[in-house]
Amino acid sequence: MTITKCIPNKSMISFKCIRQAFTSLELFGKTIHPNALIENAADNGIINSRFLFLVFTSSIASTVGLLINSPAIIIGSMLIAPLTTLGLVQGFAIVTGDLTLWFDSLLALVISTFLSFFVPYLLVKLLPEDKTQSTLELSSRENYGGREVLVALAAGLVAGYGFLYEDTIAFAGSQIVLSLVPVTAATGFFLAKGNRKSALNAFIYYLINIGAVILGVILVKLFADVIMS
Repeated sequence: MTITKCIPNKSMISFKCIRQAFTSLELFGKTIHPNALIENAADNGIINSRFLFLVFTSSIASTVGLLINSPAIIIGSMLIAPLTTLGLVQGFAIVTGDLTLWFDSLLALVISTFLSFFVPYLLVKLLPEDKTQSTLELSSRENYGGREVLVALAAGLVAGYGFLYEDTIAFAGSQIVLSLVPVTAATGFFLAKGNRKSALNAFIYYLINIGAVILGVILVKLFADVIMS
């Protein structure tokens, strides 16, 4: 069935027909497996040594990338960091009403976020002054507006889709667009430099992006439930 068949005389549209068309086309390529998703979310929503190691190393890589203006290193740090996953688990816990998972993932997100601030802060404090000058990459992490919010919302939807439907390419792409750990690294840098205004701007940028991740998985899950019901 195609969507065009739902408009026989081009004067009226049947929502039921469109829903059937989406379902028959397998809009997202595969169906959600609740048990597997719950197990995956539970595994990725708790703080453990793996998460701490990935946050620690990605924060160092991101800080160095920002300081030397290296997009390649910055992108690599985005793919290493697990912050996006924690945001997705948060959204999944909310939409499924799992309070235990929500609390566990929130604790993991708070600890990981703090660590991703603190490691860059400490690194900037330890490095020589001439090695910690602001760069174009750093400055861009404190500027946000309507376009950045729109991009974050779009990337959040893609991240939600990638998480729910195990699409690794979509998920990896969304991590690069959302750029979570470079923003937290920039926040740590500005704090270390005593620039509270820039640090606050970078932190708000981070909250916008992580909020978009949480909202994205909620919207994708709700939409999929409506289509498949």
